Amino acid sequence: MPLRAVFEDPTIASFAQRVESTRRLGEEIQISPLVPMKRTKAIPISFAQRRLWLLHHLEPGSTTYLNTERFRLLGLLDIKVLEQCFWEMIRRHEILRTTFEMLEGQPIQVIRETCHCSLPLIDLTALGQQAQETVAQQLVKQEAEQPCNLEQGPLLRASLLRLQRQKHILLVTQHHIISDGWSNAVLLREMTTLYLAFTNGQTSPLAPLPIQYADYALWQRQWLQGKVLHKHLQYWQRQLQGASPLELPTNVQHSVTSRHQGAQYNFTLPTALSTALTSLSRKEGVTLFMTLLCAFQIWLSRLTHQTNIVIGTDVANRTQRETEQLIGFFVNLLVLRTDIGRDQCFQELLQKVRKSLLETYTYQGFPFELIVEHSLLTRKKVQDPIIPVLFVLQNMQEQAVQIPDLTWEILPPENIAARFDLALFLQEGPQGLSGSVVYRAALFERSNIATWMRQFEVLLSSIVARPDALIEELKISTNEEKEAKLAQQASRAKRLRTIKVKEFEID
Repeated sequence: MPLRAVFEDPTIASFAQRVESTRRLGEEIQISPLVPMKRTKAIPISFAQRRLWLLHHLEPGSTTYLNTERFRLLGLLDIKVLEQCFWEMIRRHEILRTTFEMLEGQPIQVIRETCHCSLPLIDLTALGQQAQETVAQQLVKQEAEQPCNLEQGPLLRASLLRLQRQKHILLVTQHHIISDGWSNAVLLREMTTLYLAFTNGQTSPLAPLPIQYADYALWQRQWLQGKVLHKHLQYWQRQLQGASPLELPTNVQHSVTSRHQGAQYNFTLPTALSTALTSLSRKEGVTLFMTLLCAFQIWLSRLTHQTNIVIGTDVANRTQRETEQLIGFFVNLLVLRTDIGRDQCFQELLQKVRKSLLETYTYQGFPFELIVEHSLLTRKKVQDPIIPVLFVLQNMQEQAVQIPDLTWEILPPENIAARFDLALFLQEGPQGLSGSVVYRAALFERSNIATWMRQFEVLLSSIVARPDALIEELKISTNEEKEAKLAQQASRAKRLRTIKVKEFEID
């Protein structure tokens, strides 16, 4: 049981659920220890990497799976030391000097002895503030739209923009096939630790890594076979049998062109509502994630007029302590299915969601790629996404790291790629819950997204007010919105009657 579990599940009830899930995971799935593996000449890629490798070859030149992180560096910056930190990170993490090739029809990892990573400096100090912002945005856009070559690399790039003598913007771009959100936190933590040590003339204080990502890929292939694979398949076949795809009301049908162009809508829930949701979760013996997930699935049921709701959520998939220090692509897409019965109350549905989720966590190590490979989920058209909706609850993330003479501020992303039709990210903070919806701009109007999130907030308020209410009794719109909708319908009906009367008079 990793130490972080104590902080992720601070209540006795939620921690007990985590312990029980972990115990069942060990007994039923028989997870073998993750240790340095015997290296073969051809190191296979992980299942998650295989999906991105296939997508890369289906859409060559696509930048959908590039992540460009921006850091504002305030203070005295030693650029040579910063470059030294990147070199040490590349030496330390094999995955940062890994490329991908084909061998006998199968993609493999190629770990290079060295990997060139320069840190070009672009000086913008001669420009005014407005011009600096414009040029900086253009450079970030250019960087985010510059594809990676998986065969030749590098899959990690960095560049530095100088705005003032003590103000810089650091751009770090990585292909998702070598990194994930957790990895970004590892990168920032280790980079700042190294920078502090190197500026003081010290060597790296970081302990050697117990394993590398290649060890994980080899381990995963050896573990997920035979009886273990069969048991996972049995669960997911049973869980997804008869599942129908979610059909969101879109403006247009899916198309290959511009389908990844994304937009983002941000919102904040009232502090009182956030507090009430936390209290309700504690009272019902569930996690906040379970409560919000249950509410979101009810809202989706109302939106789509479907009772069988299938969505996805991201899990870190780092259940073994050895993986927590690694950079690499571990995150797994976990499929969540709930049948929304209108004749049950919210509390009853919440307990069903809790039970189903705990069981699903036991099988979270089964890669989403194998669900696709075994056709456990269907879609109406080939261009339709298998999982159109994502729901994620994120912990509060550090927005800045302070070290002597230098502050590293994490800046929000500027270029947004939509990997799902609609993805709702909620985050806990000091003032409560805030959220962002990342959506395909070609499919939805921003005004629709704003309306939907107002409905979601009304639904959450209705739930905390009456958690024992039947699902069909829970509100998703205010009285004012209902009256406005009725007035709109009445106006439309009146126009139609007028048109029909005029047609009759003409005849």
